[in-house]
Amino acid sequence: MSAGNRYLIEVASAAERELEEMRAFDARPIVRAIWALEVDAETATRNRKPLRKPIAQLPAASWDVRVGDYRILYAVKKDRVVRVLRVIFKGRLTIDEAAGGNRRE
Repeated sequence: MSAGNRYLIEVASAAERELEEMRAFDARPIVRAIWALEVDAETATRNRKPLRKPIAQLPAASWDVRVGDYRILYAVKKDRVVRVLRVIFKGRLTIDEAAGGNRRE
């Protein structure tokens, strides 16, 4: 694959903060999944899919990658730019609840 076919990855400050607050053990696979978007960000897979409906707390997000109990929410912009918007702990919450910062024990 040539460099011209790759996506450029941008990470929003909110997503950077969320990654910095995680344990390294949890963050490593998430960072690997983010860098994997550089090669293929717009193909649905078992763990990566377009959102069915907009998230009220994050309407710009259009895709979701599942990494264990975490979700990477991102949008693909023009010129093959992937903007990682949030990295949220979902667990048993809905994506809307998790994006809003709710936590269910």
